[in-house]
Amino acid sequence: MARITGHLRAAAAAIGLGWIAACSPGGLSADDKTALTAEVEDFLDQWIETSDKGEFALLKPMYSDQAGFRWIENGRVAYDSAENAAAALDMAATAGYTADMDMMNEEVTLLSNDAAAVSADYTLAFDFGPGAQFTSTGVFTAVLVKEAGGWKFLQGHLSEPPAEPVAPVLEVPVVETILDAVPGPQ
Repeated sequence: MARITGHLRAAAAAIGLGWIAACSPGGLSADDKTALTAEVEDFLDQWIETSDKGEFALLKPMYSDQAGFRWIENGRVAYDSAENAAAALDMAATAGYTADMDMMNEEVTLLSNDAAAVSADYTLAFDFGPGAQFTSTGVFTAVLVKEAGGWKFLQGHLSEPPAEPVAPVLEVPVVETILDAVPGPQ
């Protein structure tokens, strides 16, 4: 029985390693990796350009309908489905503001032939009209998946750094000991 269990474990490990190898970009040629990275970068450029133009209806198909979809903003789940993100885009279409997003230090990491992780610094400026602007600067991360319609966001994340780092205040309490009560030499 132990030998059968050992063989099953070995077979499961071999299948698992085979799956990882099949899904990892390691088997891709340098040209394939370059092409996939360029596709991801083009998708991100299109997403930013579409958003900056206020063409919110065109953004909806850029979000995956998969069950794991999440969009996080400043540590909170803003949208837990592509459907909720689409509803927010419908509201944004009537808000009357313009957006301008810039990404710097963008890094694309291929996870497989059809998945990629992205990280970047971002600046996002909203203009609601004279005297009503808002700017957000921070870190952007995302997981993109390649589906039948092309690359899509499976997860997205925007976070600003804290306004000021908060250093803990270290207070050392005065402690009286029994030695404090003992009179010293006279």
